[in-house]
Amino acid sequence: MVKISFLVFTRNSENEIGFLLRDVAGIVDEVIVVDGFSNDHTVEIARSNGARVFSRRPIGYPDPDRKFAFEQINYDWVLYLDTDEKLGSKLKASIRDLVEKADRDGIAAYSIMRFDLTNKGVPLFGPFPHYQTRIFRKSRVLYRGIVHEPPQVFGQIRRLPEDFYLLHVPGHSMRKYALYAYLEKMSMTRDHGDLWLGKSWIESILWALAPLSTLGVYLTCVLISTREKHVNLETLLYTLPFAVYRGIAYTMMKTRTKSEEMAAREIFQRGVRKVS
Repeated sequence: MVKISFLVFTRNSENEIGFLLRDVAGIVDEVIVVDGFSNDHTVEIARSNGARVFSRRPIGYPDPDRKFAFEQINYDWVLYLDTDEKLGSKLKASIRDLVEKADRDGIAAYSIMRFDLTNKGVPLFGPFPHYQTRIFRKSRVLYRGIVHEPPQVFGQIRRLPEDFYLLHVPGHSMRKYALYAYLEKMSMTRDHGDLWLGKSWIESILWALAPLSTLGVYLTCVLISTREKHVNLETLLYTLPFAVYRGIAYTMMKTRTKSEEMAAREIFQRGVRKVS
């Protein structure tokens, strides 16, 4: 039987970590928690649920710690979730079979649809459902530590049908969005391909509009929702801070100094590493 490791990053996550670890119990063979010096009961709860916990000095986002985390994992197959995510019932019931099949067929990773919900369980529509690579061979992926970085997969990626899904309850504050905008300024380029809509003509227009792109982002979200015939008040309200964040990020990236632009391109090409 193929062994599976579970990986999660935490920071003051006592309200989520116990539920998450109990949810994956029985479908994984080890649990690795990389904790950012939590000052609540996150570490104790994680250890009481059988996790191996490693502490790393926090910098506000987990991406630079992924290389360190991979070095602690014993098995090649990894299930990686955030603390605000949950496995859909069909995905949870099928993970063992999916990994066994992938191991036989030479698949390197699975791409999984993630649906966003409010904290009251109301779906968020428009541009927010998107695919995430969350089941993979650690020996076949590369993370370089860039914020919001999708893994570079060396091998075949199999996209699962939408009924194999993840649920996500985003809880970003404007303070967190401001941090992400700053990190994008320092480490991302337009070649990154994951700014928001990827290398699309819409993204190019929104980029060109900065610093006036916030309204464009908002209208794009609304149009996508309307096109998909799904729109609700929760989506419209959630889109407001998201649009402000994207507008700030575009502006900060466009107004970099020459040295900041060179540094961002160097980080994009080589990645960043972080020590404890």
